[in-house]
Amino acid sequence: MLLLKNKGRVRSFLKNMNSKQFLTWIGWILLALGVLGFIWPNVGGSYLYFDSVENWAHTLLGVVALVIAYGVRDTQTLKWVTTVYGVIALVIGVWGFLVASNPEPNFYNIANLENPLDNLVHLVIGVWGLWAAWWGGE
Repeated sequence: MLLLKNKGRVRSFLKNMNSKQFLTWIGWILLALGVLGFIWPNVGGSYLYFDSVENWAHTLLGVVALVIAYGVRDTQTLKWVTTVYGVIALVIGVWGFLVASNPEPNFYNIANLENPLDNLVHLVIGVWGLWAAWWGGE
């Protein structure tokens, strides 16, 4: 209900998001997921399970995103880093659907991309990153 009331704000927030804002948001989200995954690997029950490699990847990518978001002022650099984050998320999302039926670990024998929800989240984040980099606000 709250989301429906604030639909215009959410749309405006996403529409006007720039690369720096994306890297800040995704940095904190990834860092939180990484740390939470170490503490509570099955945070999402059977829908989301974070193995050790995913936790390290989320933590590292979160820290890098935050360092760049807070440390880099050049908008072109921020745009390209955001593009890289978007492409990485899209590749992992698509790859997850392709290898979901393979035995664990199915991602280069180091991690497991087993869940359609996890893959969809990666796809949404990828589109969000590319949107922020190329069509979002300044």
